[in-house]
Amino acid sequence: MTGAGKDTLVKGKRSCTVLFFSAYFIYYAVYCVFSSFIVLFLTEQGYSATVCGIITSLTFLANLLMEPVGGYITDTFLPTRRYLLVCIGIVSMVCAFCTKFMNQSWLLLPGLVLAAGLAYPFSQLMDAWVNLSKESYPGLIYSRIRAGGSIGFAVMSVIGGFYFKHWGWNRYFQMQILLFLMMIPFLILLPDTRLGNHRKKGEAEKSLSFVQAFQQLVKSVVFCFV
Repeated sequence: MTGAGKDTLVKGKRSCTVLFFSAYFIYYAVYCVFSSFIVLFLTEQGYSATVCGIITSLTFLANLLMEPVGGYITDTFLPTRRYLLVCIGIVSMVCAFCTKFMNQSWLLLPGLVLAAGLAYPFSQLMDAWVNLSKESYPGLIYSRIRAGGSIGFAVMSVIGGFYFKHWGWNRYFQMQILLFLMMIPFLILLPDTRLGNHRKKGEAEKSLSFVQAFQQLVKSVVFCFV
């Protein structure tokens, strides 16, 4: 590789690192708002500890169900970037819906679970995105990129706690919408991913169906428990 080629690769790696770092920072900031403050939000809305526990369990169950779905979609039909952008659009609409119907539990609580099912798997999909990007930018260091998420979570823990203490919970969902929208420019500028499970003409190896992918996941989970 020529000197100019190396310089271009280094600049690309640095740019990619900054973009991923920023995307992780923002995502884990909004993850903090949703996951860390959800019980306080529900408590302030008058829900009992039992309801808070049930909703928290359902959000993580939604995450468990959606992780293989998101992984299969991004490996077969949509590149990670497009899938995340679609999810951001849907989650933003769900958050707007929850804001409008905040006082109607039969609409609010399912909305929370739906938003969690779409938003929680972001971290795993972004991790896979970083690993795939190493093919084009071998110098990417995951730990440095992931540090952005830890910093974002820590910063938002302080900011969110201060904000909700002084100004209440009326803008709980608007804050999430704003943060998700802030992710979009960074996602757009990042390198796209290839469809690893896409069936190619003349390829001897068969692609996994969704059912097969889910079966492999279940086997892995069972193995971990055993």
